[in-house]
Amino acid sequence: MSKLENVKDWFKNLVLDFREKINILNEDIKKHIDFLSNLTPPLQINDFWFHNSAFNIDLHIILFTKWKEVEDMKINIYGPIEFSKCVEGMEEILRDEKWNRIFPSKGVYWAPETNLKYTDTIGNLFYNVFNNFKREFSYWLFRENNLPSYISSQYLQTLECFTWICPGDITQLDYRKNVHNIIKQSKDKAKSKPANKSQVKPEYIDGYGTYFFPSIWLDGKPTLSLKDRILGSRLCIKKYDSLILNYKGRNLIIEKDGFIGIGEEDKDTALILLNEIMAVSILYNYNFHYIRENEIGPLSINPNTLSFQSTQLQGPNKRTDLSDHRWTDLTDIKVIYRTEIPKEDLIEIVRNAEELLISDDFSNSIILLLGATTHFHNREFSMSCLMSWALIEKKIVAEYHSIIKKQIDKKKQVDKLRNGKFKTIDDKLEILRIIGNLVNEEYEKYMCLKNLRNKIIHKGVRATESEAKKFLDLSIEIVKEVIKFQKKIGK
Repeated sequence: MSKLENVKDWFKNLVLDFREKINILNEDIKKHIDFLSNLTPPLQINDFWFHNSAFNIDLHIILFTKWKEVEDMKINIYGPIEFSKCVEGMEEILRDEKWNRIFPSKGVYWAPETNLKYTDTIGNLFYNVFNNFKREFSYWLFRENNLPSYISSQYLQTLECFTWICPGDITQLDYRKNVHNIIKQSKDKAKSKPANKSQVKPEYIDGYGTYFFPSIWLDGKPTLSLKDRILGSRLCIKKYDSLILNYKGRNLIIEKDGFIGIGEEDKDTALILLNEIMAVSILYNYNFHYIRENEIGPLSINPNTLSFQSTQLQGPNKRTDLSDHRWTDLTDIKVIYRTEIPKEDLIEIVRNAEELLISDDFSNSIILLLGATTHFHNREFSMSCLMSWALIEKKIVAEYHSIIKKQIDKKKQVDKLRNGKFKTIDDKLEILRIIGNLVNEEYEKYMCLKNLRNKIIHKGVRATESEAKKFLDLSIEIVKEVIKFQKKIGK
């Protein structure tokens, strides 16, 4: 019997043995069969089999489909395809007309309702499996003995198909043992009594989270041993302590690679709170960017361990891309080189943010500064100028009303200076100069910035980097003055 026939027989025996064993089970056990192991009809098996003759290594990517219109137990073996010709082989597989059908993405979180086809899904499957296999292969080269064949992973594709990944010669696996394990797991699930939910499953804290950007390492980059450098290492397989804090009465957790999550179930509120922390970081010379609404995702926090039970980010965008770096080799230059921020700095930033941002007004102001800084570092200088000016103008108006109230005794005169005749910034600056609150140099600086702002809005003039820097520096100075005043009066 040829090797190809052996592989086909192995799959046939696997399915027949599974169905024979499951037929004698009661319905309660049957319903606990995991979908990724369910070999009941209808079932078609597609084995994408790759082989390396030089090292005598096999890789099986097995796609199980449950197409009702296709005959049951149809087994298709694509291969063996030599690794040296795997790209051509994969392209040939994808040209098969049967894969040119719409992928039923309903109920699968990673596949939105689009015209995605099986060709797209299988293509992505090949890409992901081979990237992981290249890493595993490097480990095999340093083993004393051959790695035994095994089912390394199982993936849900959709409610009508799933995949198994098997490195090694699949015919060396005991299919009876595989079936035995499937049945045993189902029986164990059926036997297990419902546990006391209050003891087993705590009431998780809902919240939202995202990544610091530009990216950071909390308390320094990961230390890599010589073995890590040679064989590769990923963040997802390493364990690091998270920074666990409290911000405005909510749990705040920051992980090694800069993922930050807060236990606030309202998305808009969570966005404001996270941006407050990013904004205060500016005062510590960390130029983190404003977080946009589409850059945060839901999460849940285990209140017992104060760790993330689940996180979800949707993308693609500059922050969600950082999630993929957890599965990328840490020696990769785009992963390992980040801003390193001591945990002491983050503790102080969070503490000061909570102490300083007690009013919505100041919170809005410092988030304006964060927006201006973000636009500046994105080289969107005109937008940076306009956001900075919003903060500057806010300061001028507040100072105008405060000075008028302090220096003019008669209520009638105060009301007159606050009416519509003095509503423009020009009027307010002029009066502040006349009463001596602004020296000529300050007055000229404000007027110069105001005139540039008008040109940007009304004439479409593009601001330069140096011009935007003047706006931004003044905005930062204003925020620091407010903080200094707040600390002076003890608020």
